[in-house]
Amino acid sequence: MKIREWACLHDFRVVLGTREQFLKSENTKVTVLECSSKGCEFYLDFRSNHETSNKYKLSKSYNKHNHELKLGNGALEITSEILETIKVLRCITNDPGKIAKNINQKFQKNFDTHIIRYQLLKAKNEDYGSPAQDAHKLMEILEKDKQKRSIFFEKCLSRENKLENFCFMSKRMITLANKFSDVLIVDTTFKTNRFGMPLLDIICINNLGKSCTIFVALLSNSKYESFKWAFEEFKKNLQVIPGVIFSDEEEALRKSKLTNNT
Repeated sequence: MKIREWACLHDFRVVLGTREQFLKSENTKVTVLECSSKGCEFYLDFRSNHETSNKYKLSKSYNKHNHELKLGNGALEITSEILETIKVLRCITNDPGKIAKNINQKFQKNFDTHIIRYQLLKAKNEDYGSPAQDAHKLMEILEKDKQKRSIFFEKCLSRENKLENFCFMSKRMITLANKFSDVLIVDTTFKTNRFGMPLLDIICINNLGKSCTIFVALLSNSKYESFKWAFEEFKKNLQVIPGVIFSDEEEALRKSKLTNNT
């Protein structure tokens, strides 16, 4: 995003030349960015090895273009009024293209979609913090809720103190679980969040025939050990044994079942 913004400031757009490549002979990862204009010889060659980890360094470059540079308004032309309008519009849509179109029409500008996308990302990070802080902030919120509302939640950390798994049940969810656990439905969504963590949810059917979520867990993977951890935590709040449990054909999920009669 930083490089794209820099390119926009200089009236051109960059694209990936190829997917990231790994040079075994040099133990180096290589990423090449090129000008989006067809036939342009501009490129930036970034490299990273085991010593610099995920930090990339510009190795080679050719900073000349064979065409006129004319892209539109740059990020430096984002005024406080435009920025406030972007923040208002993001409550209506998350589509950078639609927001860019609206901004350009209202302020008579020609902002590229990439510039608007970067401004949206900056605004989101200002409001909620960077993605690297998400786990920490979530644990802070749940710890406070645990004290105020007596919720149940548990977490599992790695040796590097990174969040691997966590589960949650409110007081109402615990009550429903013990009243209507004769039939339970267990399923996982496949990595639909930005961290790629599977979401495990357990559902019961109440006396009105409506489905109710009684347990949720974010897991690091879809392996047996993760499912087993989640079910062991769920059972801590159960006072009755589930009668029938429905799940899909995922082997790891069936192997870590809640009862021997599932």
